[in-house]
Amino acid sequence: MQRVNKEDKDIFNIAIYVHDLVKEIGHSRAMIESLNNIPSEKIKDIYVISFSCDKEEIIFRNSPHKVKVYKVPNFFQKPFLLKMLYFYIMSYLIKLFKIPKDTKQDVPTRNKDVLEMLNPWWDV
Repeated sequence: MQRVNKEDKDIFNIAIYVHDLVKEIGHSRAMIESLNNIPSEKIKDIYVISFSCDKEEIIFRNSPHKVKVYKVPNFFQKPFLLKMLYFYIMSYLIKLFKIPKDTKQDVPTRNKDVLEMLNPWWDV
C-alpha cells in the first residue's frame, strides 16, 4: 500500500472536454476564469480536449506550462449530431490513451457543478 502525503493529495490533474475553449465565448470565459482562480500549486496538469482552443497563456495564466492541449481533428461541420458524436468518440479515445487515470474528470450539468469540480475547497 502506497502512503499518500496530505499535501500530495491536494494536488490534482484536471481534464476539460469542450468543443471550443475560446475566451470570447461566454461559457468558455467562465471556465477559464474559474481555472485561473485555482492556486497554481494545487494543479499538476490541465488537459484540454477540444476542436479549437486559445493559447495556454490565456487558459491558465498562472502557469501556462501546465496546460496540455489535445485537438480533435474537425472533420464534420454538418450535420451537428454527427459532429458531436464524432467529438465524443474521439474524446473518449484520447482519454483512454493520453489522460492519466488519476485525473479529475466530470461532465458538469450546471454552473454550480462546474465550480464544485474546479474548486472542491470552495463552499458553493
